[in-house]
Amino acid sequence: MKDINAFRNQIIKYGGIAGLLICIIYLLFFGIRFPFLIGAAAGTAISALGFVMIVFTGKKVSEEGRRAPAVLSYIVRLPIYGIVFYLCIRFSLVCGIGCVLGFITIPLSIFYIYGIKSRFPGARKNPLNDSDEPREWRNLDEDGWDDDDDWGAAAAKGGDNHEMPEESQERKRGR
Repeated sequence: MKDINAFRNQIIKYGGIAGLLICIIYLLFFGIRFPFLIGAAAGTAISALGFVMIVFTGKKVSEEGRRAPAVLSYIVRLPIYGIVFYLCIRFSLVCGIGCVLGFITIPLSIFYIYGIKSRFPGARKNPLNDSDEPREWRNLDEDGWDDDDDWGAAAAKGGDNHEMPEESQERKRGR
């Protein structure tokens, strides 16, 4: 990847925008309720913090090759989500709903950037791809890949089952 920090900042920026859109939509339908806004802000902030921790952990795992930071990240992140959600629910139910909607802002931003925005005309199809050159993939049909030699393919076509284990033949016949 060219620059992991630019990747992280772009996701967080779009996550903040998604949080603002959620708040605006809520305000249009239900009016000003500060508990919802507090919950949405808390959920968005914790979601962004969790994403920063994931990116940091990913960098550590890729640099050092150890898996312990990834496990430690889960052990730290998930209780933070739980504690913030619990506090929001204790404050009010509306605050808890805002918190849950805030939690989904980062996944929404990832979906937008890599699922929707990448399909726009002229957009890069894979923003994380370091090379803009198209890759040549092997054609398995031309490299001697032949499904007809597989006993499963022959059995599916009703062909000779002499290579199939006897127990499998009996199950197929219904015995």
